[in-house]
Amino acid sequence: MKAEDVISTNSQGRKRPIALLDMDHTLVYTVYVKNEQGERITDETGELKTENVYNVKLLNKLKAHGIRDVYLFTDMTISKTRLEDRLKLIKFLEEQAFTVHGVITPLDFFWNFDTKALREFEDATLRANIVFTAGRQKNIHLLDGIIKRFTKIIDQMNRKEHPSIGVAFREATEPQKFSNPNLLKELQLHGNACKHAIDVMSLLKEVLTCKGIMFMQFIAQLPRWASAIYVFDDIKENNEAVNQFKTPPIPVYTVDGEFSANANTFAENTKINPEDVSPEARLTNIAKDAFFAMESLRKEKTLGSYLYKTECQQALNLLAQVQAAQDSFEDIFFIYITHFKKISKAFFGSYQLSALDKCLLQLIIEDEIVSKTLGINPLLFSENSNSRLKDESYQKLLEHLLLPHSKGKKNLSTISLHESNVQIPKLPTLRSSGNIPLFSSGKNKEKQPTTRITRRRSFSDTQPSLDVIPLSPKTKANSQDPGQLETLTQARLTTDQQLKTNQVLTVIAEDSEDSNSDSEPVLEKPSHGSNGF
Repeated sequence: MKAEDVISTNSQGRKRPIALLDMDHTLVYTVYVKNEQGERITDETGELKTENVYNVKLLNKLKAHGIRDVYLFTDMTISKTRLEDRLKLIKFLEEQAFTVHGVITPLDFFWNFDTKALREFEDATLRANIVFTAGRQKNIHLLDGIIKRFTKIIDQMNRKEHPSIGVAFREATEPQKFSNPNLLKELQLHGNACKHAIDVMSLLKEVLTCKGIMFMQFIAQLPRWASAIYVFDDIKENNEAVNQFKTPPIPVYTVDGEFSANANTFAENTKINPEDVSPEARLTNIAKDAFFAMESLRKEKTLGSYLYKTECQQALNLLAQVQAAQDSFEDIFFIYITHFKKISKAFFGSYQLSALDKCLLQLIIEDEIVSKTLGINPLLFSENSNSRLKDESYQKLLEHLLLPHSKGKKNLSTISLHESNVQIPKLPTLRSSGNIPLFSSGKNKEKQPTTRITRRRSFSDTQPSLDVIPLSPKTKANSQDPGQLETLTQARLTTDQQLKTNQVLTVIAEDSEDSNSDSEPVLEKPSHGSNGF
């Protein structure tokens, strides 16, 4: 049977799940910085220095199961530090092949509402000494009289058209506002009033927390390509508030955990349905992962910027074509066939495979759903059950994929990049250092520490795994509860899927030294503030 003959013509589009990610104790954990003697370090203002650690285990599990589309789903108000922390996190996520569609906050619902009215409403409730916090509510009976004076705010709460999600963060991080202390202060005051209004709205709507209102906004603007929603939060009440607004037709999964208590909690509690990621979306992920794998080789090797530059550009071109293709498996897959047909043969007849070629073939065979859609039995090509390909297996698999097809749509492999009207993207400039900013230091105004990313030479259905290691040789991060702090040694990015193919890239390129530490981070839990994440 020919591979092309079994391609489904009933395309479901590039349907894929989307993750709503809380920050504090879910994606991010703040620890104190210590010196070599184990003492906490202070900055020039006398404040204890802190660093942010990311939950790479959860991120890696999402990638391994095809979840690359995320929103930050954070209960925040406006401050320069909070905005900077989220911008750094977004940059990190994008460098790990995630697409961050926005930052959803409780400020969005009232963000475009009249500032003067919101602040007057806030002042009225504060003067009445009304407390909305669950378990500590006070003078709630006075709220009815105040509400009657602010009918427009109540109308906003009851409107059917939901305001745009992510608007507060987008506006606050516009360069002309973010860099202007006076404008940022005004946005901060406006944001505080917006947060106060949505807390009142949560009380009136009998929603457990404002995360329920935020989720309601998201559901009203759900992307058409979303096949399922995964919501991650360390506060159970927030997930319960989300559950109040679960609305079919797509599944909604809430995942509890606590990053600081156990780095594995969220990853272990996350059960992802493979069918949530369509074959079309999986083919797109393969192209993305191949590009990041080639970028990893280019940055890692001494001569990598020269040896792998061409393959990086080829991978980027392939990704552009895949993303521009029609949303059917057949159309997308023939983009791959186009690439494979350009591979030349040696004098003795074997294909001259590059690192990119081997990476693509390995990723195709590792994805069970893509292999099944193509009618490929991985056991016929792989060395054993871990889908690892040998040199001769690459040749066999490529020959199988290039079998002439007798039916189907137009052979897209005859369309050149120019003819397909796909704009050729420019390869990003290679940085002089592979360091990726990872840590923020709270109120510390010194230059932020960075993180060295050690890329293992492997690829599964994700990009190469990463070890995240603090670069401060004179300091070590604290862990544990506020009285007794232990040492944070390392946050390592690993998954069961990656471990199965840990040495794949050794077929392609020489091994390089990487960290051997397997210790898990033991982290300190800061207290939740009223404006916590």
